[in-house]
Amino acid sequence: MEVANPIYDAVFKYLMEDDRVARTILGALLKKAVTSVEMRPHEYSNSLDEILSIFDQSQTNADTNDHTIFIDEARYAEEDAEMQRILRRLLMAAVSSDIRQDMNVEDEYYSYLEQKETEVMMKDRIIAQQDAQLSEKDAQLSEKDAQLSQKEAQLRTSIRLLLDAGLPPEKVSESLAVDIDTIMTLSE
Repeated sequence: MEVANPIYDAVFKYLMEDDRVARTILGALLKKAVTSVEMRPHEYSNSLDEILSIFDQSQTNADTNDHTIFIDEARYAEEDAEMQRILRRLLMAAVSSDIRQDMNVEDEYYSYLEQKETEVMMKDRIIAQQDAQLSEKDAQLSEKDAQLSQKEAQLRTSIRLLLDAGLPPEKVSESLAVDIDTIMTLSE
């Protein structure tokens, strides 16, 4: 039997509109009576595994779409009225054009979200690469700053030595190929 796939919000909501189906599913999930739904002990006979088996996504119809799943009717006892009611409700959802349209809308919505998530991941990857490049450039700039500071210290030492040796600032400027203003600034 091919029934609507209850993993879709639209189908699940459709299931929950039926009071008995809602009580059966919620009761099985919670493994106790739901306080907002009146339950009689004999109605709570389905096991959690049996009810949750209708959500098994390995039963989807891979050839067409995920809107329907295949359920082996023989797996569920005909005397289990609650399970039969759930299956009939899923069967009605499978043939409902409104429910099918809602499932198509959900597919489009999730596809859009996946596309946006992929775009965000790609942008995050680009940002991470750019951050790595900026960090590398920062390291290179720091290294160049250190080299410049070292060269300036060497130049300052050379200027002081030459000036202390009695050379006039103009000769120091000539011999080091540095303008006179720099000589005066670094000699202080």
